Amino acid sequence: MEQIIEELKKRKPSFVSSFEIEEVSNSILPKKWNKSDLFTTKNISCTCGQKQQFLLSSQSKETKGLFKKKEVTTHLAPIQIKCGACNKITLLLNPEIHGWSGEFRESAALIGSDEPQMYSTEPGDVYVNYSYQGVENYQDLIEDNIPKPENYFDTVTIYFKPAGSDSLDEVVSYVCT
Repeated sequence: MEQIIEELKKRKPSFVSSFEIEEVSNSILPKKWNKSDLFTTKNISCTCGQKQQFLLSSQSKETKGLFKKKEVTTHLAPIQIKCGACNKITLLLNPEIHGWSGEFRESAALIGSDEPQMYSTEPGDVYVNYSYQGVENYQDLIEDNIPKPENYFDTVTIYFKPAGSDSLDEVVSYVCT
């Protein structure tokens, strides 16, 4: 059954099909990243070859704190990528159409209602970390001849690493089942 997961991880799910992707070795990932054999991490680049991307997210702002002076921004899908070279804007993730529940059009994920805004004023590296858990579910998809079972990932997290920085920001994380 592990072979099923390994095969799915080698394929290119539709949510990243408009990008060049490069597998990221687990040895360079921070400790907080999901690194089990059920997860894979990819670096996203534009088809023009540019690796540095701008990330756009729908944003929800809330005032918090004892004296209501702290504004907290929550980033939500849909997530878009704007190329740092050719300026092409492409949808990266929308849980209403991507992932296990998205494929069945049953997403209960929290989606932003505002137009996506720039996550950062500087471009950076964009990483996606997604998983295929519940091996028996993928065996069923394959036995039922469901096309593109790699589209049925069950979790996804998007990270952004600003240019020239060593820190990674977790932008959004969704359970897609």
